[in-house]
Amino acid sequence: MVTKIRLGKYWVSIFNSRFFRYVYPYSAGYITDINCKFCKGIENTYINNNHGHNKPDPLMAEHLISVHNFIVNQESERSHVKICRECEAPLIIGEDQACAECIRYEAMRV
Repeated sequence: MVTKIRLGKYWVSIFNSRFFRYVYPYSAGYITDINCKFCKGIENTYINNNHGHNKPDPLMAEHLISVHNFIVNQESERSHVKICRECEAPLIIGEDQACAECIRYEAMRV
């Protein structure tokens, strides 16, 4: 049985198009490879989905955690990324409710 937890306002699904582009084969309806939008400067680098035999959710969550240090909640049915309450950028390990840029801006305004 999968335990579902309540995700608050500042969590978005990792299946949201802001994180990944999907590469579909011409003849099948499943996802084969996943291209991360945050992997800058690396052309044609994909997260291999084993020709569609693996469920992409754990692959994507692991990539966001290990490569980009994003805060990812994996306790719900589908993984979610925690986002900044101000600018909706993904939060990284060590940030709580707002990203470092928004925290800096807020400190300068005071």
